[in-house]
Amino acid sequence: MPYCANCGKLLIVGESKCVYCGMSSTAGPSLSNVTGGVNINGDADIRGDVVGRDKITNVHGDHVEGDKVTNHVLNFFASAQPEEVASPRPPRLRRELQTLIGQRLQLDALQAAWQQVTSTRIRRAVFLTGPIGFGRKAVARAFCEAHHEDSIALTLQFFPVEGLQADEIAALWEVDPRWQPALTDYAALINQRYPHAVKIAGAPWLVLMAQLISQVPTLLKENRQDDPRALNHLLRVAAKQQAVILSVEDLDLASDPLWITLLKALLEESAIDHVPLLLIATVATRQPIAQVAKDDLHEALWFVKEMQKRGLAESRFFETVTTSEVAVFTGPAQTPIIERLWTLADGIPLLVETLWQEWTREEVVEQRQGRWIAARPFEEHWVWGDMKDLAESLLADCLDESSAFDFDAAQEMLHIAALEGETFTVEAVAKVLNVEVDDVIDFFDDDLLETDEVDGILDDLGFQCVGRNDTELELHRYAFSQPYLQHVWLKYVDKEQRQTWSLQLARTLENLWWPDPKRVARTLARLYTEGSDPARAAEYQRAADFASALDALEWHVAFLAPNVGDDRFELLRLFELQMKLGHECLGRVHWSRALHAYQAAAATAAKTGIRRDMGQALYGQGFAYQHGGVLDKDLDFFQQALAIWCEVGDLSGEGSTLNCIGTTYYERGQMQEALDTYEQALAIQREVGDRSGEGTTLNNIGLIYKARGQLDEALDTYQQALAILREVGDRLGEGTTLNNIGLIYKARGQLDEALDYLEQAIVIFREVGDRWSESTLLGNIGVLLDELGRTTEAVEYLEQNVALDEAIGHPDLESDRAELERVRAKLGNG
Repeated sequence: MPYCANCGKLLIVGESKCVYCGMSSTAGPSLSNVTGGVNINGDADIRGDVVGRDKITNVHGDHVEGDKVTNHVLNFFASAQPEEVASPRPPRLRRELQTLIGQRLQLDALQAAWQQVTSTRIRRAVFLTGPIGFGRKAVARAFCEAHHEDSIALTLQFFPVEGLQADEIAALWEVDPRWQPALTDYAALINQRYPHAVKIAGAPWLVLMAQLISQVPTLLKENRQDDPRALNHLLRVAAKQQAVILSVEDLDLASDPLWITLLKALLEESAIDHVPLLLIATVATRQPIAQVAKDDLHEALWFVKEMQKRGLAESRFFETVTTSEVAVFTGPAQTPIIERLWTLADGIPLLVETLWQEWTREEVVEQRQGRWIAARPFEEHWVWGDMKDLAESLLADCLDESSAFDFDAAQEMLHIAALEGETFTVEAVAKVLNVEVDDVIDFFDDDLLETDEVDGILDDLGFQCVGRNDTELELHRYAFSQPYLQHVWLKYVDKEQRQTWSLQLARTLENLWWPDPKRVARTLARLYTEGSDPARAAEYQRAADFASALDALEWHVAFLAPNVGDDRFELLRLFELQMKLGHECLGRVHWSRALHAYQAAAATAAKTGIRRDMGQALYGQGFAYQHGGVLDKDLDFFQQALAIWCEVGDLSGEGSTLNCIGTTYYERGQMQEALDTYEQALAIQREVGDRSGEGTTLNNIGLIYKARGQLDEALDTYQQALAILREVGDRLGEGTTLNNIGLIYKARGQLDEALDYLEQAIVIFREVGDRWSESTLLGNIGVLLDELGRTTEAVEYLEQNVALDEAIGHPDLESDRAELERVRAKLGNG
């Protein structure tokens, strides 16, 4: 079954771009990037003029045969669900600080806030902000531990779950010792009493409820509606008995913006009850909140600013520590040792801690008479070199004459790995450098892992599985053995090279994580930002911020809509959620629900006055009308959207919308109008450099030529599309176009050439795991072999076709069986 190569959702039949994320290769308006109509189809007219039995596919592998598109194919998509994939593997989580280096003032600030809350019985929030590795969570945990006896202390942590499957994520929530006993005792009861709320708000909600009830069992007597807001009510009830501390770690990693809404409501509602409640939340930032640009505000940062503006919160920014604070951490030591440790760690507490552990483990420092001194001569790199020298010396120790790669090549690999993160994907590193993956894996295993002779630089984490329909791709994952090692190879990269590698790495990871690259949306957003592609970065940031399931989206929209008021940011949040809800409904072919969501989004856009948003909402309505079969209304909405794109100068939006308009004309049988419109779209896509869109439109034009019987023109157009799709690395588009070219050769009577192209296409579809397209090609090749007189081989392909139809529930199963029996009969008669 076909999935979007960007976000992994099921594709709408006949569309070359996804209705969820609206992307194919270049960014434009998130929904207006969805092109309309049949697009890359191939050898049959959607109105029913089918040549023989040949079946066709679009760029992502959807299959249409005559007018069946509105019947069994859409019904199949409506019921299809992605197949289960890999069993869970414990994820690699970033090391947490074990100490509180230099954070006494931050602890004092929390204590002051707590005293204010308990004395005034007025709720308050304290946001601990700063970069990763600066001790925010260590401070929050130390404070909660200090007050666990005189408060109802609840903890929640959101995890870096990028790339993990649902069962792997669930495993993270089940094992944390801070709440595991409460889950064991109360999870089943909570699931029984609040099934809808758990379904909508997920494991974090269940974790908090379990902790709360375990500490205040009388709350079980409260009869609350099965809704996520029940948590807020019970927290306020509990706070009337004893002051509550709610510590939420890594709020910026919450994949569902529902949590921002719930926490915001909790602070607002607590004012009504006048209850003592302290919310502590950690949020990763590179700079103080006041210095974050407006355009860089994501959900969590907006929440911080909003609560500060309303006087409900304060934020504390964690900075680098001083040499004096390092000396307190180590204890008495020679001054050069303290200064060196501080310099090598760039004043970052996590690096101070890990480097100190390294030094003491390697016994390059030792205690004499209660004071740390250097245990090795000054020329030893451990203490007296640069941090870069320290890491590079370690790398040099790992290599010898038998190593497959030299020092410089290894450096390049580690630079690219560090760009992805402390945990990285070896396939991505290899592809960016254009070297064999197996060679890199062997090199890492043989040279860079810890042995008895060397400390090593990397840890082998094994494989991460990416589901591709019925197949799985195993991505080999490694991690830097110490945080400071990633820091070195991340820091010492030339700015221009860093930008180039970041962009290449982002594109590579997109392909590797197909059909669901949104599982690494935060990484891709960061890499596209580093690679100076802000449009793609914004698309993935939105995907990371708005990853709700349909039920959660509907609840969230229903909760926000009547309460949003005139707050601009709240209106923008509501608009994004309404558009996301429309996309989700389209993906499930719920046309009327999608239309309602887009109409609501248009009303919200009218309040904000943002013309680009209004264009997206109008485009969405046209798309819902077009694919809901109401062709007399879609054109009007597309033309309104087109006018807005022209007004705001959005050429990408113009190109995408013209594609939809062209499809409307095509479906009405107005071939010349369709061709003229597609050619307008093509000119714009060439102007803005939308190569993938250009390939899609060329296939659309080829479809019209084929319908007119202009086979030479169709073939030339398909060949142009093939070259472009190969250039941009669109394997599904390449396979589809090869199929379409093969069918052109078949129509011209050049059967051997046709067979060659069809065989190339099926190899690609098998490679990417697209079983639906593979089924189509099996049938096409079987029929072609029969026409070539190779009946025995034809039967073999058609038998495979039928078997695959049965396995995937293909709606053409009966017609394919009939074709098999027809050819078998010929074989029997022979």
